[in-house]
Amino acid sequence: MTVNPITTGRIQSAIALASSKTGVDFDYLLGQAKLESGLNANAKAGTSSASGLYQFIEQSWLGVVKDHGAEHGLGWAADSIKQTASGRYVVSDPATRDAILQMRNNPETAAPAVDLAAINARREYIKTTYLRDDNDRPPSSARGLHHFALVCSDVEQTVRFYQDLLEFPLTDMFENRDYRGSTHFFFDIGNGNALAFFDFPGLDLGPYAEVLGGLQHLAISVAPDRWAHLKQKLDDAGIEYAHIDGSSIYFRDPDGARLELISDPLGEMYGTQVL
Repeated sequence: MTVNPITTGRIQSAIALASSKTGVDFDYLLGQAKLESGLNANAKAGTSSASGLYQFIEQSWLGVVKDHGAEHGLGWAADSIKQTASGRYVVSDPATRDAILQMRNNPETAAPAVDLAAINARREYIKTTYLRDDNDRPPSSARGLHHFALVCSDVEQTVRFYQDLLEFPLTDMFENRDYRGSTHFFFDIGNGNALAFFDFPGLDLGPYAEVLGGLQHLAISVAPDRWAHLKQKLDDAGIEYAHIDGSSIYFRDPDGARLELISDPLGEMYGTQVL
């Protein structure tokens, strides 16, 4: 059997085809591939799982294929990828997982990556247009987060999770003024900020879902020693979590809301000042 070698010409042809299908500028896609991998489809990072023309780590690639694979004839791959309660992408069959990950190194399966490249290009445009330098940025009209409110199915279960397990003290509880029998209650999450909940007894509320305008995740900063302590408590309680980038763990509360405990200080994320 003759194997088609991964030449520079083959790579450029594959990028040109992807560009024509998606409308993303060829020169931009080519430049990104040169920047990320030097046009080496088999490039591998020495310090992470990143691989291929666009240097996707395993989790990022699985997410891209899950979201965009079906649009490019990779429905079998998209359907094979599941997302766990902690947000991690998994493939139950090891051989299928390997086949999906190896697509990072095949120029002809770069189309899902192109979708992400288009998103990246749009992000850069928005950033350049709207993000101001520190010296030019006006002060915020807000003075802080008063409270962030979520819906729960069981008040006591929620108190036990947030106060007993995560050690956020319960600070107040009273009847919801807008719905008789509903409880409105608050937890102290530090820095003068509160996490609040409502229950709505008698209403048939569906399970948690990530929808437009809804909660994707709630990130709460804790000191490194408390982070390690709470991580151990999650282990002891048998609560599944995803450990990302060393300083973040993602998990779900009893009703499915995704939480992040991050040991970075407020205003900082993975070594970058965001505030």
